[in-house]
Amino acid sequence: MVSKAVRIIGATILSSITLALIWSLPAIGNPTWFLMLWLSNSAIAVGLLVVCGTLSHLILRWKRWTKLRQYLGVMFPIATSVLLAIQMSLLEWIFGTGGSEYYLHTQVIARGHLTFGGFVLTLVEACIGGAFLTGSFALFWVIAVRPQSQPSP
Repeated sequence: MVSKAVRIIGATILSSITLALIWSLPAIGNPTWFLMLWLSNSAIAVGLLVVCGTLSHLILRWKRWTKLRQYLGVMFPIATSVLLAIQMSLLEWIFGTGGSEYYLHTQVIARGHLTFGGFVLTLVEACIGGAFLTGSFALFWVIAVRPQSQPSP
């Protein structure tokens, strides 16, 4: 029987590198770019999973929840909120002194400030990223949390 700490560490690493692999698929045609992207995405995924997982863990422990649907129901809003805060902070930091930024035919920043369209686009992106992180967290749950007597979902 594997100790709980080993399962948690292994689940964190495996779910993070799996998420990074999915994020890196657009570069699959170029092995060098794929490897570089996968390594950087792995570092980002580990950081995001640790931050979002820690925040989720505090809520889950407080509520004494252990079921997969409860884990995912807590993780999605936390991951989305964390990603939204990071993206908005980066946009303000990069463009806060002025300038404009367009992305996907939307003016995200106008004269150094986030536009309403930019906020909506950033929120949609954060929701998509939150869904990916939640999927990664589901893999974490299967490896580290699911009771050993319970079958896989």
